[in-house]
Amino acid sequence: MASSKQDLQKLVVRPVLEQVSLSAYTTLGVGGPADFLVEVSSKQEAVSILEFANQCQIPTTFLGGGSNVVISDKGIRGVVIRNLIQDFELIADKALKTTDKKVKPRLAQLNKKEFYSNELAPSFDDSTEQVVVSAGSGLKLAVLIQKCLNQGITGPEWFSGIPGSVGGGVYMNMHGGNYFFSDFVVKAETVDSSGQIKNYEAAELAFSYDNSRFHAQKEFITTVWFQFYKGDLEKARNIVSAWGGQKIAHQPQRSCGCVFQNINQEDQERLGLPTPSIGYIIDHVLELKGKQVGGARISPQHGAFIENTGKATAADVLTLIEEIETKAREKLDISLIKEIELLGDFN
Repeated sequence: MASSKQDLQKLVVRPVLEQVSLSAYTTLGVGGPADFLVEVSSKQEAVSILEFANQCQIPTTFLGGGSNVVISDKGIRGVVIRNLIQDFELIADKALKTTDKKVKPRLAQLNKKEFYSNELAPSFDDSTEQVVVSAGSGLKLAVLIQKCLNQGITGPEWFSGIPGSVGGGVYMNMHGGNYFFSDFVVKAETVDSSGQIKNYEAAELAFSYDNSRFHAQKEFITTVWFQFYKGDLEKARNIVSAWGGQKIAHQPQRSCGCVFQNINQEDQERLGLPTPSIGYIIDHVLELKGKQVGGARISPQHGAFIENTGKATAADVLTLIEEIETKAREKLDISLIKEIELLGDFN
């Protein structure tokens, strides 16, 4: 495998790491070693790595900001490609996006009365001047928001407090406030598993609740174009402070994010629940909030999150996930849908 490392190193600027623990590269802080960890900072590096891996039949796994994933204690075989493409550019001071159908949330957001208040004045409306911005998919969301505000651009502030990247936001079609990431996406550029560059318009990205085409098609996102606004900066900064601040205050930061989707409206009505919030269900119905296995705990702050109290393993986390799933089936006759992904060997 030494020759493989040498070959990989020829393709990227940053050092290729071998048998490195992946726990430090995730927000949860668990995970075993990668055979190889390669950090790419340009589209060409991504193309070169994926071409090489395809030719040598080496498995690849993509990693961005490290949220929304639980990595196995056994680690990940092959090459883990960490996305550090962080370009940012104001492309045009005009609207380019055609009117697309907005994603209709299949599930309601968290119970705002219990966790958040969303009575914040938006920074834009349909009459606000629009602008087009391109961003590297490895750019942290917090950096994207700040770069936009620095150039008088609003829109992404609703995703404050989410510890992810632009690429992860597209992959999961994340939501913040009353918005989905797809509400702002114009198009995306990717590299497929053979190293071929592809471009997709927003309508081709198959956005839905917590989903996109990239769940079914393995492609490395390199650049995303957004339609944002020359909106009210004071209102945008207020949203960053209030909305993002509430998320940080109410959500544990050493976690992988919300583990399960909220339940659907039909199940909520069947069960006579006041809210579809999975946090409410885990806390008040399943009564598992605060449950701990090893170093992993269902957060006392917010039952939808599993947090690392210091020395958690992926096995600890998986045990809690399976206990929640089992109790939900037995007590409520529902099969919960994960918002997170399990990476590596969990057998």
